[in-house]
Amino acid sequence: SSSSSSSSSSSSSSCLNRNRFRLMSLSRCWIYLGDLARYKELHSDHVKKEWAASRNLYLKASVALPCCGNPHNQLAVLATYESK
Repeated sequence: SSSSSSSSSSSSSSCLNRNRFRLMSLSRCWIYLGDLARYKELHSDHVKKEWAASRNLYLKASVALPCCGNPHNQLAVLATYESK
């Protein structure tokens, strides 16, 4: 009985680790995609820059992994562009 409960807790711990890894991977991908969208817009010929695509991807990343500060940093970078 003791070994089955430790096996069960080990299994749930492993599952939690896999889920956290998935969220970390998703968050990182959304940040990279947001960066690409930002660079594309930054170097476009548009007179008025539109940052919605980047912002939405950074926000997805922050929801997926709220403890990570990187998406918030990228949103701050966008804010500096918008204040110009």
